[in-house]
Amino acid sequence: EARAVTSVEDIARRQLGMRVTDKWRLAPDVTGLQLLPAAGERRLKRLAGQYVDVLLEDGRRRPFSIANQPQANGLIELHVRHVAGGGFTNWVNDELRIGDCLRVEGPLGTFVPREDSERPMLFVAGGTGFAPIKAIVEHFIALGSRRPIQVYWGARSAEELYLRSLAERWDRELPHLEFHAVVSEPARAAGLRSGLVHEAVLADWPDLSGHDLYMSGPPAMIAVSHQSFLDAGLPEDRLYYDSFEYAPDVLAEIIASRAGIHDRPL
Repeated sequence: EARAVTSVEDIARRQLGMRVTDKWRLAPDVTGLQLLPAAGERRLKRLAGQYVDVLLEDGRRRPFSIANQPQANGLIELHVRHVAGGGFTNWVNDELRIGDCLRVEGPLGTFVPREDSERPMLFVAGGTGFAPIKAIVEHFIALGSRRPIQVYWGARSAEELYLRSLAERWDRELPHLEFHAVVSEPARAAGLRSGLVHEAVLADWPDLSGHDLYMSGPPAMIAVSHQSFLDAGLPEDRLYYDSFEYAPDVLAEIIASRAGIHDRPL
């Protein structure tokens, strides 16, 4: 169960139109999008780490974490992984153009910075779970926080660490921040540390009792990490996490596509 955050509860959720102002390839299967409020729309009031639902014409929704800290002009950045059999991500990958508009609802979620602590922070990301981690880290950097920060980002291959250069720049320029890349498939590590990201955290920090820990990624990563971190002494009320899951209709479509049942886009 998500623990409520008073400042999140105070922000009204609403719908607005947003225009695509940039689209670029982050990785072979990840598209970056920048969106600005459409003409006449007020910017979305939000906190770093929250997400929006993209509203589809048939009433379905697709949630995406916002990958940048709040901006005065209302710009939001999304990292959209192209999922084989997922019609919306196919459309984003192949057809969405700069200048097109999307309808979104937000802000959503309680995966946000906790500023009422001076404890060291650990950030653990899996795949595109780096998006909200990036936003929260940017928030603390902008605050000028000097709390020690360790950022761990796990992926299957070195190529999937699509903003590795940004994280490495944080590491170089900020004396209180260290970045750790972890690749789960040794043959694709390209000289980087190999293994599972949560095991790398525990190898470096066997006692987590003095930390705050933020993690974001696929459900399997969250499930295997959660109890391991608690067993290492992390109090449960200092563990904040965001789990990425497929909507049921998307999961059904992916399964059907992989089975060759049909190729109808969502």
